[in-house]
Amino acid sequence: MAEALAKSWVALNAPLRNDIEFTSAGIAAFPGSPASSQAIQVMKDGGLDLTSHRATLLSGDLVESCDLMITMTSGHKHVLIEAYPEAAGKVFTLAEFADNSRNDISDPFAQSVDVYRKCALEIERLLDKALPKIL
Repeated sequence: MAEALAKSWVALNAPLRNDIEFTSAGIAAFPGSPASSQAIQVMKDGGLDLTSHRATLLSGDLVESCDLMITMTSGHKHVLIEAYPEAAGKVFTLAEFADNSRNDISDPFAQSVDVYRKCALEIERLLDKALPKIL
């Protein structure tokens, strides 16, 4: 959801910026898996299509190619830095990057559409603060 929301934000707020690429990857993803039906529904309700999304497992090549890496939780951040210590200076949680807070985005996995919707709204709120810093 965060990748789709970030791409949508840039398309609306900086449509001429084609030099920014967003890629989603997980530290425990099942490569090729589709987005959950709840995430697809929440994004559809917001006018975004996740039906073609497929999970990607984080790799060393991807870590090396990124200028900035945003995680949803501090736990994910710490796992990422332990696995790829060379990336430590470019890894932040979304809340940390957005407003220097320590709040994690709750993982809505296997929960209701309402929980996914609340998660998406929290991601959107933080992206509104984080993306102007990237631009």
